[in-house]
Amino acid sequence: MTGVLLVVALTIITGAHHIDGLMDSFDALVAGKTRAQRLEIMADTRVGAFGIAAACLLFITKYVCLSAALSLSALLTFPLLSRWAITGMVLLFPAARESGSFFALKSGAGWRGFAGATGMALAAAVLLNGLIIGPLIMVGLFVLLYCLGLLFRRFFGGLTGDCCGALIEAGEVIVLILSMAFVRLLPYISGYNLFKIPFPF
Repeated sequence: MTGVLLVVALTIITGAHHIDGLMDSFDALVAGKTRAQRLEIMADTRVGAFGIAAACLLFITKYVCLSAALSLSALLTFPLLSRWAITGMVLLFPAARESGSFFALKSGAGWRGFAGATGMALAAAVLLNGLIIGPLIMVGLFVLLYCLGLLFRRFFGGLTGDCCGALIEAGEVIVLILSMAFVRLLPYISGYNLFKIPFPF
């Protein structure tokens, strides 16, 4: 029940914008035959079967992860790091259109802002997850989201606002899965809890 409430709360807090971006992105990714057609499908307000399937799979995966015996530190980490990673994707990938929310976001982005966001995210990740596991989660998340970004660039020519929503949702699930994996590995990782906040997280 707790997992369901958390999934619902996250959807309501974000206004379902990220879920909408996920559905539009995967509709266009699967149904479109050409780059222009994919961008046209993404701009369509209607949702297709592929988008609904992607959203359902995401909800199920997120529910399973949130229902698992995760520490409070993991629950605090996943929304933070998924949004931090987007600041890097904005800098690394071009805009698929010369207009829209992603184009405007990229126009105002810079490496100084990314460095500041990375410093704050790293500090939070270390404090919540330890000196070893915190950075490992960040690196794993960034690499996997970059791979997904490469897929979007291959089929769309770059990123859009919908792609950012899809990356954020994927990033949340990736952080949860990585946290679960590292929790299982804790007994084998020496010094994992260095500099961790001395609270029962």
